Amino acid sequence: MKLKFPTTQRLLPPLELSDDERDEFVALATQLVDNTLAEYSEYNRHHQIRYRSQWKPVKKRENLTVFKETQSHGRRKRQQSIRAAANGGGEHSSSSSASASPPAPENEWTMPKLLLAGTIVGTLDDVMYGLAAFDVPSMLVNSTYVHGEVVDVEVLHEVLGPTPEEPFRFLGIKWIVKDNSAVISPFTSPRDLVVLESIGVRTLPSGERVGYHLMHSLDIEGYGPLPIKSVLRDRVSSCALYRQLPNSSVDAYIPANFELNGHPGKRAAVASAASGLIFSWRAVLCAQSKKLAWLLTIARVKPVVWDVTTTTSSSTKYVPQAHPVPVVRRPNVFAMPRREKDQLLQREEKDPTACHSALHDVCHQDKPDERVHDRARASARWQVDEGRGSRQ
Repeated sequence: MKLKFPTTQRLLPPLELSDDERDEFVALATQLVDNTLAEYSEYNRHHQIRYRSQWKPVKKRENLTVFKETQSHGRRKRQQSIRAAANGGGEHSSSSSASASPPAPENEWTMPKLLLAGTIVGTLDDVMYGLAAFDVPSMLVNSTYVHGEVVDVEVLHEVLGPTPEEPFRFLGIKWIVKDNSAVISPFTSPRDLVVLESIGVRTLPSGERVGYHLMHSLDIEGYGPLPIKSVLRDRVSSCALYRQLPNSSVDAYIPANFELNGHPGKRAAVASAASGLIFSWRAVLCAQSKKLAWLLTIARVKPVVWDVTTTTSSSTKYVPQAHPVPVVRRPNVFAMPRREKDQLLQREEKDPTACHSALHDVCHQDKPDERVHDRARASARWQVDEGRGSRQ
C-alpha cells in the first residue's frame, strides 16, 4: 500500500503526556540546546585552526556551506565515546514510554556528522519568524520555503507555545513526513520522523540574543515506524543556532547527526541530509512572505485604497477610498514538483514582479490540477481534528 501525502486522516493519534513527562521533555530540550551553545562557543574560539582538517565541504548555497566530518576525526570521536561508555560515562537507554531519553552517544551514529556554517542576510527576528511553525497550517507554509522536502506533518503534543514575551517559542512533539531529495527519490520510499522540536530565543549572560531550533528524534511506545512498508523511519538530532551580526546578517551554526533507513548509500544519504540543512538560507524569504500574506489578509478584511485629491494649488490631500483590493493567488507550491518549485522561488527572489506572470496561468486554469488540493486536504484534516478537540 502506497500512501499519498498529505493524507486526509491522521495516521498517528495525539500524544497524551503527564506533567512529569512534559517536564522531562523540557529538561531534555534545554540540555541539548545548552550542549550546542557550548560547542558553538568552542567553534568560535578555535575554528580558524582546526576546521580544515576536521571538516570537508559537501554543499554550498549563498553564504552557507554544509561540511561533512572527515572519517579520521569521526573514528577518533567514536573510539573516545566507546571508551567512555566502557568506563560507565556514556550509558544510554532508549525510551519505551512517553518519557524523554538522553541524547545518543557519538558511536550510535553510523553516518558522518554534518555541520552547516555561514551567514544569512537579514535580522535574527526575521530568521526566527521564518522558521517558527506552531501548528499544521504554519508548518505547511514553511514547507514551501525552509523545509522543501516536507510533505506531511502532525503536532502530536504541544508542551510550550508562544507568548507575547517569547513570540517564537514552541516546544512539542511532531510527526514529519519527508519526500526524498532528487539524488535518492528514485530508489527509496518517503521517510518519517517523530521528533522533539524546540524553537525560541535565548538571552546570554552577555546580553546577546541567540536563536535556536532543535530537532531530536524520539522513540515513544505506540509511535514507532508505521506498519506500512512504503514509509521508512529515520533518525535525526540537530540544533541550529542563529546570532545577529553587526553587518545586517545572521551567523548560522547547525551541527546534525542523522540515520537514513533503506540503505540509500552513504554518498546519497549525505547529499540528501545536506540538502535539508541548506534550506535554512530561505528563512528570511519565508518571513517576508508571511508578512505579505498578513497584509493581504488585512486588506481583504478591511480594504483601503488611497486616492490623491488636490484641495488647493499648493497642497495635496490623501483620502482613503473603500475600493476592493485585487488578490493574486499563489500557486500551491507545496504540491508542485520540486524542480518547478525551486525555479519559481528563485525567480521571485531575483525579481519580485516575476511571480505575477508566473501566477497568471495558474489563476486562469479552467481545470486546476488535482495537486493544488493537497495542502487544502491537510489543512481540512487539521481543522476537523480541532473541531473534535483531539489536538492538545
